Amino acid sequence: MGQKYGKTCAQVAINWVLCQGAVALCGAKDGAQAAENAGAMGWRLSMEDALLLGALGARGRTSDFQHG
Repeated sequence: MGQKYGKTCAQVAINWVLCQGAVALCGAKDGAQAAENAGAMGWRLSMEDALLLGALGARGRTSDFQHG
């Protein structure tokens, strides 16, 4: 999906969180990572794409490590 928007997977993921009305708490170890994270701002996934990503995530599996 990143190719459709000209964004990285991380930028799409951060933008999806923002589309959910949540605050994305993103870490960055250096300036390059901070700049990549900032690339998630200033645009929005379409409603259809945000719903698709949410549905795909709901089909995924979880583990005790993730939700222990």
